[in-house]
Amino acid sequence: MSSKLLETQPRVGEALARAIEEDRLPHALLFGGPPRSGQREAAVELARAVFCRDRQGASPCGVCVSCRKVERGTHPDLYFVEPEEDSRVIKTEEIRSLKARAALKPFEADTKIFVIDPAECLNDVGQNALLKTLEEPEGRTIFILISSSPERLLPTIHSRTRRLNFSPAAPAPAEDPRIQELRGRVLDRLLALASARQAAETDFAGPDREALIRVMDSLILFFRDALVLRAGAPGALGLPEDQFEKERLAGLMDEESLCRRIELLSEAKEWLSENVNVKLAMNVLWDRWKNIT
Repeated sequence: MSSKLLETQPRVGEALARAIEEDRLPHALLFGGPPRSGQREAAVELARAVFCRDRQGASPCGVCVSCRKVERGTHPDLYFVEPEEDSRVIKTEEIRSLKARAALKPFEADTKIFVIDPAECLNDVGQNALLKTLEEPEGRTIFILISSSPERLLPTIHSRTRRLNFSPAAPAPAEDPRIQELRGRVLDRLLALASARQAAETDFAGPDREALIRVMDSLILFFRDALVLRAGAPGALGLPEDQFEKERLAGLMDEESLCRRIELLSEAKEWLSENVNVKLAMNVLWDRWKNIT
């Protein structure tokens, strides 16, 4: 599992890592904990580890085709079941659809993963409709139920899942003002290039490599949140900050464009991590960015 998960939720991270390494991952998991305590991120990280083609122990490589598809939200064997926009209920029809998909063979991996978020949005009928599938899944299938109110789930759901409890998220440390300023400069340049506006010719070779890597991480989250808003799932935002700017971005770019930009930012982070010349890496980023349609 990722170092971030092991750091923020060590008990959960260690339990999942151990289960993966020993090949005894439960087929039904319940991630319980306060809102925004990292359950959804942990579900994605688990999917990345399960699907990764070059996993080391329980740690996904992060760069293979499968890892990239999970990162972009396009892996065909990873399904999210959640309320429709403007609804507080996951409809029973969604569970019927889930059961039909669960009966099919995986498309690419040898396992299918279904994430139900939040599980307490299932009414009693929906929960009961899910029981047999949870107890006797078809083939290699993993269900992850995310809930900030596990007490609202039926006892029969609890009896068919292994519960992992997430601790409240620690307050995020204040961002270094230098990183914040650098992030703003890079984002301004990227947005200018995307809209064919004249971009300031700022020299980004000066900031140190580690600072730019942190900026790439921040921008990946920024554009991923814009993609989430574009998909109509504001409750799944990774970071609530700058929501107005993210909404504006979601209105300007389609999903494919946002996915390609997230992938390019991930590549830029890899270049910087691999000691590619900083000025060269940034120039390649600018050139490729402005050609994304």
